[in-house]
Amino acid sequence: MSDFEFNCPHCEQTLEAPEDMLGQTIECPACNGSIDLPAPDPEPVPPPRPAPKKKIVTKRRTSPSASSTNTKPCPYCGEPILSVAVKCKHCGSELTDGRSPTVQKSEAIGVIALILPICSAMVAWFWLSGMPLLFDPGSKLAMISIITIIATSILVAIEANTVGAGSKTDLNTKGKKREGPVTWFFGCILLWIVAFPAWMARRTKYGLKNLCFAAVLVGLIFAGVTGLMHYAIEEAKSGVRKSLEDVGRQAEQFQREMEREIGAQTDQFKEHTILNYLRMIDGAKEMWAMEFNKSNGAPVNKSNILPYLSGGFPTDPVGATYEIRAIGESPRCVYRGKTYTVNY
Repeated sequence: MSDFEFNCPHCEQTLEAPEDMLGQTIECPACNGSIDLPAPDPEPVPPPRPAPKKKIVTKRRTSPSASSTNTKPCPYCGEPILSVAVKCKHCGSELTDGRSPTVQKSEAIGVIALILPICSAMVAWFWLSGMPLLFDPGSKLAMISIITIIATSILVAIEANTVGAGSKTDLNTKGKKREGPVTWFFGCILLWIVAFPAWMARRTKYGLKNLCFAAVLVGLIFAGVTGLMHYAIEEAKSGVRKSLEDVGRQAEQFQREMEREIGAQTDQFKEHTILNYLRMIDGAKEMWAMEFNKSNGAPVNKSNILPYLSGGFPTDPVGATYEIRAIGESPRCVYRGKTYTVNY
């Protein structure tokens, strides 16, 4: 049997179907709308058949002329389409009204996604810039950065889902589906500085504003602020390490000078020796805690602080036992039944 042509009543797409499908309800492959095909002519006599064909041909010829004044170019592919069309029959793009509530909601989501990194950068700058190193500003800066990236990635995925990115009808010029919300989410998580501006440019495919330039500017501000804060924190840590190393060297020099002047180890000299070694152990503990971001109460053993003791772990005077203790607790030494500790 021969095929017959007809137009979809929803998207005006010209379709063909075999005559044995007459009287059935089918689904438009372009817009997925339901189409009720006309019932077949019960009379098998050939003469009545030219009348429907002639009528269909006449309708196809008059349709373009009737709608020629009611057409507009598709905003995505530029091909002419009906003014009332909700979907382009050439590229398959959805045509939504700019006054739609969905578009307004999507614009709000995009603006929030742009504002969030700026707010995070301001929090990091004003909150962490004067924070003492003992409160570990480095870990707090990392926490702010991670939360910001995850939050903006979620917002991008929500906006992509709202506008229908990656749906069956969201096709590129090659007829392949575009990236969906899940792809955009993980793209922002793994490479935020690139994927975030890329989405702000892609959103124009769905009738939204192009915010790519603003996203690039926001990304540079956020990355610059967090980078400067990280550099400042590391410089402050380096300064503290140098100060502690200077204190350790001064203690060692003082110890050597006392040994040269006194010569013999008197009880008083041994007490000074023990106290100096306790100060060296305490300074080594602070350097180790600063290097590895350890808080008060963290246990410390001899192998942890040996790299910070230039002369090795103290063993003098003979018979003295040194106890390192945890971070935040002063080290102790037991010698001849007496316990010594550092008092500042």
